[in-house]
Amino acid sequence: MKQHQDKHNEQGFALYLAIGFIVLISLLAGSVGTRLNIAALGEARQSDRRIALDDAEASLGEAWLTLSAQFALDETWPASASSASDVDLIADRSKCLGPHETTLTSFYASQRASTGDRARRFFVKRDGNTYRLYGCGFDEKGTRIAFGLYDVSGNNLTLNRLRRY
Repeated sequence: MKQHQDKHNEQGFALYLAIGFIVLISLLAGSVGTRLNIAALGEARQSDRRIALDDAEASLGEAWLTLSAQFALDETWPASASSASDVDLIADRSKCLGPHETTLTSFYASQRASTGDRARRFFVKRDGNTYRLYGCGFDEKGTRIAFGLYDVSGNNLTLNRLRRY
């Protein structure tokens, strides 16, 4: 009879051990799944903000191309150019230039380029021998900004500073 009871104890222990192992694996798998979900959400948020920054940097590149082409033709540009005037201009100036500049209306504004819920444009201003260029990327989560400061010496434009906001 003792041998029969020992077999039941061993089988009970094995059953408890198997259940414990299944519970442990389930907890570990759930924990890993949660961490993966949190990481995926973080990457998606970063990706959204990266797209807006890419738009801002593309706008800064467009500003540089426009400046270099126009400067070669007219050293008084952008003072001699006509800025864009669309319904989003005031809000875009405020979002893009407002945090960094005190006078917003003295900047040349490009046309706004929109793609879905994203948009971009650039702003250029000349102060003496310095050009201030802002490339702006707008999306539903906010504004990203790329800034370039260029110095004029003779007929040359020299990069002085680049920043991202």
